[in-house]
Amino acid sequence: MKSLRYVNSDQYWVGPESVSKLMLVCHMSPSNAPSEDRQGFGLTARERQIIALVSAGYTNKDLAQKLGISENTAKYHLTKVFDKLGVCNRLELVLLAIHQGLTPED
Repeated sequence: MKSLRYVNSDQYWVGPESVSKLMLVCHMSPSNAPSEDRQGFGLTARERQIIALVSAGYTNKDLAQKLGISENTAKYHLTKVFDKLGVCNRLELVLLAIHQGLTPED
């Protein structure tokens, strides 16, 4: 019930089976990172914007409004980012982005 309340209130719930995977991402060094371009993983400027906004806690609806795009387009960009970085969800995205320096410093 606690997990349902969290999700229902637009928060995230991480099950115990995900923790070990997240720990691997947290402790991934640049030399152990996915083999993508180390300078930016081949991300476009728009994809970097998406990462910054997701890191700031924006929902897909918020992304769409902020960037002046449809919610489906926001989801498309987010899916492309997930694919390029090899992550499966927003939490993994933010952890990897922080570790790899893909988030703004402010």
